Amino acid sequence: MIGTPTAADIEFVRSEDARRYILQLPQQPRQSFAELFPHVHPVAIDLVERMLTFNPAQRIT
Repeated sequence: MIGTPTAADIEFVRSEDARRYILQLPQQPRQSFAELFPHVHPVAIDLVERMLTFNPAQRIT
């Protein structure tokens, strides 16, 4: 649902093996939560999208 992270998204990952593993995963685009859940309130969609971000530095707090 959140798509494949970019190299910039995984800079916080300290293990080179983990980074290499993540980067070799098949590329998947981020899916639109609004399209997946059309009957959910837009504010709830926004909150979930901000929470489900791969890089913890970019997540809502």
